[in-house]
Amino acid sequence: MRNAVPQDTSRKRSATTPINDVAPKHAKKEGESKACATNTTTDSALQDESSPGKNENVQVQDKSSIPPRKARKQSMMSTTGNGNEVPTKSEKKGNESGGKLFRSSIKGFLSATQVKDKKDRDSTPKVFQQDSEPVVNYGLDQSIASKFNMPDTTCCFPEHRQPLLDCLLDGTVKVNGNNIVDVKDLEALLGGRTRDEDNYLNNFVIDWYLNTLAKNVSAEFKVECIEWEKFEKGIGTGKPAATKKALKGKASILAQDIVLVPCNPDGSKHWFLLLVLPVEKKIIVLDSLAGAFIKPTVERAIRKMWGLLKQLDATLDVGQWSFSCNSPKDVPQQENAFDCGVFLCLYARSLLLHSAMVSSSSIQSFRKQMILELHEQEVHDFDGPGIVEGKYYAVEYHKSYYFGRALKIQDSSFIQFKFLHSSGSRVFDWPVRNDTDVCHKSCVFYGPAAIEGVSQFKFRQLTEVEQVYQHQRKSRKKS
Repeated sequence: MRNAVPQDTSRKRSATTPINDVAPKHAKKEGESKACATNTTTDSALQDESSPGKNENVQVQDKSSIPPRKARKQSMMSTTGNGNEVPTKSEKKGNESGGKLFRSSIKGFLSATQVKDKKDRDSTPKVFQQDSEPVVNYGLDQSIASKFNMPDTTCCFPEHRQPLLDCLLDGTVKVNGNNIVDVKDLEALLGGRTRDEDNYLNNFVIDWYLNTLAKNVSAEFKVECIEWEKFEKGIGTGKPAATKKALKGKASILAQDIVLVPCNPDGSKHWFLLLVLPVEKKIIVLDSLAGAFIKPTVERAIRKMWGLLKQLDATLDVGQWSFSCNSPKDVPQQENAFDCGVFLCLYARSLLLHSAMVSSSSIQSFRKQMILELHEQEVHDFDGPGIVEGKYYAVEYHKSYYFGRALKIQDSSFIQFKFLHSSGSRVFDWPVRNDTDVCHKSCVFYGPAAIEGVSQFKFRQLTEVEQVYQHQRKSRKKS
């Protein structure tokens, strides 16, 4: 696992052995709680304040050395033979000096007690009422679980896409649209390495993929993503300024159809997906390593999100919302110790695009597809054909390459193309005489390519195509 970069752009790696996600154990009580209630009577309070014998630091003077007036006041208290002080008759009647002392003491005692009680009440932690805390249910309701009941499909990575993938992985072609994700991140996304930790997805890859999915849904469907770092470090801190900063640039959370939040709490090494469905008033967690109980990390994430929603709208009623997490049988589960990040992305894709989950045997192909989808900012079908009729492709032909439109796929290996010719610097046009030919699919090394123009055509990816072509030629020479 690569070392984390500074905290404001810290990288979070995924693993699938949740450290803190253990079944909660109810601690045994070590006997009944001991409560000591001290009942202080007014008389005892008076004795504590008026009896010098109660205070070891008070030195009792000889009555003979005390002026007569003071001696008379002190003689108001008499002592029994066993040393216990008893009030004199004058004190019982409440003479002037004794009465003032009594009234002053009881007034101060009651005043101090009231202040102490108030402080105790203020300092006592506020305990939420039962109806204000989300109660998380174990297992998904049928409306959500049914979205994952479709049969798994196979993800086939087209052969003609491999040259571009190789160039992205060795840095020949720079990945588009993200300056944070680097070659090492893409290598981890590719997977297939010996050590589990070398196949983990970090937060930058997951955040980027979720935002890519959000861009590829219908404009009528409102989707927002809260990135990992913003949720884990900016929300739930008790600082409104931090929450405001975390949600800066985001659309109104409660106005969305779905909100995606990738979760990997500090101290844990496992990714799971938190969903907010404001219209349906649901908060859901989808976990590819679900246990037989509600994990503490899952429950904390749900309560944290609920706290955010309450901060956005204090009128929300917890009783009108539902909170749940899946059991192992509700959604497809990973079969190894490092695919949790990939399954998080698959869950989001399945919900947003209404697509099936891929089979476990296709996870490696899906990892490859994810890299190209991130680079191109487009989502591709799992089981679509490798070459599509009517699309344009770069085809290697006699020590050069041409752009051609696929006219007909004759069988699984051969495609008929109609080729464009270069008519100037970075400009292409149809030749006077049609140039068509049948080529083997292994000659196609890039595509589909986006064509622009009417008669003088241009390709946006021309530079990238040339980089891939030269890389392919050098690779052949080395081999």
